[in-house]
Amino acid sequence: MDKSASFVGDAPPRRSTSSLVTDDARTPLISEEKQKHIKLKIAIRLTADMARAVSEIDQEIRALRRVEKERLFSALLEELDGPPDASAEQAWLDEIQRREDGSPIPPPSSHVEYVEVGA
Repeated sequence: MDKSASFVGDAPPRRSTSSLVTDDARTPLISEEKQKHIKLKIAIRLTADMARAVSEIDQEIRALRRVEKERLFSALLEELDGPPDASAEQAWLDEIQRREDGSPIPPPSSHVEYVEVGA
């Protein structure tokens, strides 16, 4: 018997998600409403799995020593902030120099009156 034609001892091949939605003639096998229902169930399951994972991570973080928490917090902040702005350092140095030179500090925008020019 040709084993390649049989599923004995092996799991049947998996059907792709698209094959559940359409057949070879590209006609729907399940209704659009059923598809939405399936997608919603998947989303709910993924959300529940993620919430459980976050809960477990939260417990692990709380069990860390203070120095480990600080290291983790610092690394996460760096990742969230992105790369440092190269022009920021120079902008602060220019601002310090301007203030030391006695240049007037521009007023905050809330104190500036805007007028329409032209027209």
